[in-house]
Amino acid sequence: MSLPYFPFYVDDYEADTTHLTMNEDGAYNRLLRLCWRTTGCSIPEDRVWVYRRMRALSDEDKRAVETVLDEFFQSESGRLSNARLTREWMSAKEAHDRRKAAGTKGGISNALKRNTSVSNGAAPKPKQPEPEPELEPVFKRQDTSVSFLEADHDHLADVPEATRIYNAAAVTAGWPKVQTLTKARKAALRTRLRDVGGIDGWRHALDRAVLSDFLNSRIAGREWTGFGFDWITKEANFNKLMEGNYDNRTYNPESASGKARKGGDRIFDEIAAAARIGAPSGNGGS
Repeated sequence: MSLPYFPFYVDDYEADTTHLTMNEDGAYNRLLRLCWRTTGCSIPEDRVWVYRRMRALSDEDKRAVETVLDEFFQSESGRLSNARLTREWMSAKEAHDRRKAAGTKGGISNALKRNTSVSNGAAPKPKQPEPEPELEPVFKRQDTSVSFLEADHDHLADVPEATRIYNAAAVTAGWPKVQTLTKARKAALRTRLRDVGGIDGWRHALDRAVLSDFLNSRIAGREWTGFGFDWITKEANFNKLMEGNYDNRTYNPESASGKARKGGDRIFDEIAAAARIGAPSGNGGS
């Protein structure tokens, strides 16, 4: 099924594509339209097929197509797809299916009210109660949706969006931006997304990193510039970040001096003081 149109979020698109050349921007738009009109909102991972339908004839055109495919499309089971476009396609398809099902049900209901029938010459039989319309097709649509969500459970579709969010934070914080999203980086990012439950958790992790004086080298005498995409997607570093190891702390000598206090409170202060003294050194904990 080819849906007639797709929503186009101009601000999001511009934020993601400001670095593209005019040729690459045109290739990206054409690839999005080609995917939308192809079954399942994905295209074969066949460069001859893609070049022909993209009308990419020159070497320059082909390079533009390759640049866009490498950055904005994912390969799985021999198909290429764009995560954001796939989500919009699924949403539009489900809405289309609901309208179609409602129309079919309404047509059956009207036909029953008119008591229409097709004569086949058979003798009339006593009137029987009409059964309810079969709901099996609706269940099949729901199952398809659930299967799609299950297939996306490992957050493969969130990887490009999570990378874009990281790069946006990198511009603000002065971190190095992701230039190449290798398979190893994708795998690490997918695991971290699974750890925090998706995009919202990833945003929270980046917020903590942006606010950390240590991770952003804002502590005089303890400057450290090792933070980056590979650092934050490393399991040990990410766990420390989420557990608050790199949160800013205010050290109060009075509370940790060991002055006479009731046992439990004094022990807590001693532990807190030891933790502050053992805070991450200049190697960034990795």
